[in-house]
Amino acid sequence: MARPPSVRLVDPPWFELAKSVLADTPNLTGAACTGRHTVFDPIDHDTESPGTVAARHAEAERICRQCPVLDLCRTAWVDTPGVRWRPDGVVGGRTPAQRRRRGRPIKEAS
Repeated sequence: MARPPSVRLVDPPWFELAKSVLADTPNLTGAACTGRHTVFDPIDHDTESPGTVAARHAEAERICRQCPVLDLCRTAWVDTPGVRWRPDGVVGGRTPAQRRRRGRPIKEAS
């Protein structure tokens, strides 16, 4: 009986891209946000009022405060300059507006 030809497994074309994107992603096993992305997502300008987003993001901040990996998340996603793929929405217990305010103060006009 003839042996079947050996099969060579080949990664799909998108595999290398996905691997490079995820290479810098921190391991946040046990994160309280897992499976709750809709609470943390940025505003949907087409369907949400500012009040709805504020309430949703307040809930996300509450969840973050109780998270066992909050410090690691903040270090990886918020406090580290040059992060290539920083998520939008609430990250590390901070809203997008709170993260924007952390930079250098705006220079006053002379």
